Amino acid sequence: MTRRGLVALTIIAMRSEEPLASMENVEMPEECRQFGVAEATYYGESFHGRTMANGEAFDKDDPTIAASPTLPLGRRVTVIHPENKKVVTVTITDRMPEGAPDNALDLSRAAAQKLGILTEGRARVYVQVEN
Repeated sequence: MTRRGLVALTIIAMRSEEPLASMENVEMPEECRQFGVAEATYYGESFHGRTMANGEAFDKDDPTIAASPTLPLGRRVTVIHPENKKVVTVTITDRMPEGAPDNALDLSRAAAQKLGILTEGRARVYVQVEN
């Protein structure tokens, strides 16, 4: 997928009825509600230093950064990798280009690293949006 002519990897979330209770050994904050299942990937190098929608510079090494076309800026999102049980909580700080799926997210490289998906480049994950 290209974004402004540069490669950007995306989390494309698909609505799911699959309960998070099926994920053993993963503790989720009670204040979270299920958003869906996603294919997690990341964006980073070519966007490093660019201004995000919140006015700050994008830092590929910040594990708390994510972009969404629809979630409000400042909204916290927890992403869970069901195979390795790794969890990362990110904040929506940027917007995605027009035409991106409504429930898509872009993660910073550091957030993807915390999830353990840099080698594979992508993984199926659970996405929780805090209330």
